[in-house]
Amino acid sequence: MPDHTIGKVEEFFPRVLRAFELDGISIAVVRMDDRFYAVSNYCSHMGVELIGSPVEGMDVICWWHGSSFNIATGDPNGGPAADPLRTYPIRVEDGNVVLVTPDLVQRTS
Repeated sequence: MPDHTIGKVEEFFPRVLRAFELDGISIAVVRMDDRFYAVSNYCSHMGVELIGSPVEGMDVICWWHGSSFNIATGDPNGGPAADPLRTYPIRVEDGNVVLVTPDLVQRTS
């Protein structure tokens, strides 16, 4: 299965989460300056979607109960969540943002 191109670099606004559904998995992608990060789109505390949540520094702050997660590592930094968010490999190639699919297939089957 090939990797998934999810858009052009210029289509991503800095510090704004965008959701993508790949292989039945909802993934939140954020642009931080010239780097991109991909994490589970669901808060590990209560399972709500993170889309619409603010990104402050390197953290996404869940809009519902305020759990804070490092966008690069998925680690919780505060709030009621104790479990990390799953992270996904992502890269920029020829001006395109690409989610690395082999990792999705390996870890979800």
